[in-house]
Amino acid sequence: MTTPLLSPLTTHVLNTGRGIPAANMNLSLYLLDATLPSWNLLRKGATNDDGRCPGLITREAFIPGVYKMRFETGRYWEALGETCFYPYVEIVFTITDASQKFHVPLLLTSRRFVTVDGKMADEELEAIRRQRMAELQAKHGDSSDQQGQQEAKQRETEMRNSILAQVLDQSARARLSNLALVKPDKAKAVENYLIQMARFGQLGGKITENGLIEILEKVNQQTEKKTTVKFNRRRVMDSDEEDDD
Repeated sequence: MTTPLLSPLTTHVLNTGRGIPAANMNLSLYLLDATLPSWNLLRKGATNDDGRCPGLITREAFIPGVYKMRFETGRYWEALGETCFYPYVEIVFTITDASQKFHVPLLLTSRRFVTVDGKMADEELEAIRRQRMAELQAKHGDSSDQQGQQEAKQRETEMRNSILAQVLDQSARARLSNLALVKPDKAKAVENYLIQMARFGQLGGKITENGLIEILEKVNQQTEKKTTVKFNRRRVMDSDEEDDD
């Protein structure tokens, strides 16, 4: 396999929408014949996996003049399953000193494109690509975190429902469901009480509606005790303030 000769004219196409090189994009290089005038085709090629097209033109064929590079963006986006606004992109530029090296980069999404002067180094283009990749990864990461939280919440709900189905008979489940409609916080407290008892093996069998009523009374008593403690503590604080007066 022969290595293409280094070209004095290079290009690098980046799909900034996805943060990746634009591989397998067909392109053509033309030189303007000012005497006709018309465009003479110099080379057809396609970008490689890195978004580049090595060997665009030889040093001998590279002369001062007006050049045009045409990128078949429509076919590229179609191959990715996306529609685009620009079916092709043509970049026309002038070379006055053919002894120098020139770089024609193209940064694009399916809706827009931008090119910069040929003096921009590949390092700068890579910095743009890395920044875009970081943005995409951060966005994807946030999305993954949210999805993970939703999945964890769903698993917890399924686990709770499974335990309640094992410890409650049909009448008790119906009563608990009705309670959840009018007093969701109290129903949640009863569920937590039942799940805790089940995990410690303190339930001998399925709980009936009457058994659920007894548990509800216990939960009410526990709630009242907590409220009383808070209330009494407040009264003590008020009494201390009065004594200080």
